[in-house]
Order: sequence, then C-alpha cells, then structure tokens
Amino acid sequence: MVFDESRGVSFLFGGLRPDVRLYAAFEYDDGNWITINPSGNWPVGRGNFGMAYDPEREVVVMFGGFRGGFDYLGDTWEWDGTEWTELNP
Repeated sequence: MVFDESRGVSFLFGGLRPDVRLYAAFEYDDGNWITINPSGNWPVGRGNFGMAYDPEREVVVMFGGFRGGFDYLGDTWEWDGTEWTELNP
C-alpha cells in the first residue's frame, strides 16, 4: 500500500494467500475503501513486490513480486489513478 499524494488517497494492490494470487486494487479515501476496476491491461496477481509513489511524475510505481512456486516477477508497472501501464525501463 502507498499514499498517492497528488490524489490524496491510499492505494492498495495485490496480496498473496496460499491458494490465490490477488490482483485486486483499492483506494482508501475519507474512511471508505473503493474497489478499483481499471480498463485495459493490468498486472497479474502477486505478493512480496515493491511499490512507491513518485511525486515528480505523480504516479505509483510497482516492481516485481512473487506469484507462487518459483514464479518470481521482474516487471515494472505504473498506476496513474486511472490505468496501469507496463514499463520497460
């Protein structure tokens, strides 16, 4: 979970349970959790990833993670408050 300063909301993505890799996204604003259903492409479910807010570009950046078994991820994604974009840094 990270705090999106430009939009004033906390953003939560993913998670890991023994049988499920979660790819749900939520925002927390004024005491309410809001489910995010972006259109287009978005990351596969994962846990144990890195996520931070980039204040200069006003986006959330997510890297890597773990899908289970030996499936480690090395992808990078941005969340701009509307949609996910996969990056190739």
